[in-house]
Amino acid sequence: MLSVHVDLLLWIFIPLIGFLTLCIILLIVILTIQKRRKKREQENYDYFSKIIHDLKTPIYAIDGYTLLASKSLNQLDKTEEYLNKISSISRHMLALVKDVTDLSKIKDGKLDMNITIGNMDEIITQCLDNVEPQILRRKIYFEKHIKLIHNKVLVDDLHLIQILTNLLSNAIKYTEAEGKIFFTVLEQPRNEETSTYIFSIKDTGYGMSEEFQKHLFEPFAQERALAHTDVESSGLGLFIVKKLIDKMHGTIEVESKPNEGSCFTIAINLDIVGSIK
Repeated sequence: MLSVHVDLLLWIFIPLIGFLTLCIILLIVILTIQKRRKKREQENYDYFSKIIHDLKTPIYAIDGYTLLASKSLNQLDKTEEYLNKISSISRHMLALVKDVTDLSKIKDGKLDMNITIGNMDEIITQCLDNVEPQILRRKIYFEKHIKLIHNKVLVDDLHLIQILTNLLSNAIKYTEAEGKIFFTVLEQPRNEETSTYIFSIKDTGYGMSEEFQKHLFEPFAQERALAHTDVESSGLGLFIVKKLIDKMHGTIEVESKPNEGSCFTIAINLDIVGSIK
C-alpha cells in the first residue's frame, strides 16, 4: 500500500517539478531578454544624445561666424577668415553625418562589402589627395614609402580609402603644426594568388595613454587629456575603421605613448588580379 502511495506521489511531483523548472527557465530567459532590450535602448539613447550634442556645437559656431561675417562686409580679410571657418566647420559636420550613417548601418547589420578589381596605386593616390590640404595647412612634414609588387587586387576600394583617409586625417589632426607623419605601404606575397598588404601610419603627435588604448575602438571614445586642445572629433571614426577592417578579415594594431606619437598598422590579405606590376 505504501509503495502505491509513493508511486502516486512520484507520478504527481516529478511532472510538477519539471513544470516548475521549465517556468523558472522561461522566467530567466524573459528577464534576460528584457534586460538586454533595456540595455540596447539605453545605448541607442546614449548614441543619439551624444550625436545631438556633437551637432549642436558646430551649428552654434556656424551661426556665430555667419553673424560676424555679416558685420564685417567692409573688411574683406575678416569676412574671408569667417567664411573659411564656416567652410571648415561644415566639412566637420558632413564627416559627422557620414559617421552616423555608417554607425546606423553597423548597428542594423547592413554594412556590406562591394568587392571589385581595385588599383592600389589609385587607392593610395586618392587617400593622399584627400588629406593633402590638411597637411599643407598645418605645415606637417609628410614622408611616404610605397613598395608594391602587384597593383591590381580584389578589394572594396571605397571602404579601404575610407579606412586609410580616416587614419591619415587622425594622424594630421593629432599632430601639432610642423610635426611629422610617415606613411608606409608594403606588399608581402603569401602565394601566387594572394598578398598581405601592410599599411603603416606613424606620427609624432599627442599620443595616447595605455588606459585609453583599451577603449580606442569603442564608439565615442576620446582621450580626456586632449580635452584642452582644439581637436574636433565625433569619437566614431576608429570604431567604424575597426568594423570595416574586421569585415575585410584584416587586423589593426596600435603602438602609442603620450607626447611621443602613435603608429597604426593594418594588415589585409587581398587576392591578386593579373600579372606582376
